[in-house]
Amino acid sequence: MLKAFIALCTLLLQFDLLGLSLVVWADSKGSWSCQEDKCPHRLAPLSEGRIEGDALQCSYHGWKFNCRGACIQIPQIDDPKAQSTALASPRARVQ
Repeated sequence: MLKAFIALCTLLLQFDLLGLSLVVWADSKGSWSCQEDKCPHRLAPLSEGRIEGDALQCSYHGWKFNCRGACIQIPQIDDPKAQSTALASPRARVQ
């Protein structure tokens, strides 16, 4: 029954609360997350993205974020050192 519930929770839910646009989602383990509904890269709505395993993927450029809002992958950066530097930047984080 828990697996069926988690499967249903692969949807992204967008809502506004006190003037903030938020997205709520659950990862593959059933852990819930609530974040601002905008990608830090181009401010695209994350609620239009998709859940891939334990990450929320932005539909615009494919950046992936974990449940804490940290960017964990930027597909356009092939160089591992540049990827590491970009991911460590606070500007690549969802609030």
